[in-house]
Amino acid sequence: MLFVLALAGCASLATTNLTPPQRDGLARAEAFIQRAGRAYDRRPIPVRVRYLPPPIGATYEGSEISISQLYVARIDDALLAHEAGHWLLGHRPARWRWFTSAEVIAATQADMELEANHLSVEILARVQAISEAEALRVVYDRLLKIHHGELAYGLIRDGRGVHGRYPACREIQDLIARFPQQRGWTTGLVCADGSSPKP
Repeated sequence: MLFVLALAGCASLATTNLTPPQRDGLARAEAFIQRAGRAYDRRPIPVRVRYLPPPIGATYEGSEISISQLYVARIDDALLAHEAGHWLLGHRPARWRWFTSAEVIAATQADMELEANHLSVEILARVQAISEAEALRVVYDRLLKIHHGELAYGLIRDGRGVHGRYPACREIQDLIARFPQQRGWTTGLVCADGSSPKP
């Protein structure tokens, strides 16, 4: 999730302050980003562990990928691929300008999430050496978990999901639409047609 921190005390945690599971998670994340860099002929960027306000698990901040200290021990490749998508697409936080409305900024930010979702499928397929269908399923499953969380905790407000993103159900619909060649098995998936079951 593209998100700029403006919190005091959010400095990178020293590796020595991490528990063994957290260090293992950080090592897995660094290895994933290194493989993604090689796959796209790009120099890998730093991966740091920081405090990130829940429910944010990780974020790309323009020069590095930060992972929440609360989440790093169980970091998953789907989230890493999403943040790597922001990095490889050259995304930067949408910023306010006197001629730009808050609505336009929010929509720009949300659209970058859709683009990162799309590229994350290709990244997973390359880094994990799996098929496009398998990678699409991994990304879909991640978004579906977010969708269930939004429903369970009432996180959708004014048509927006967590931190100004589109609701996960809309992100799923967009993702599925970008892979028409996979329609044979994606038709009928929860949210694939834009509909969302009640919690």
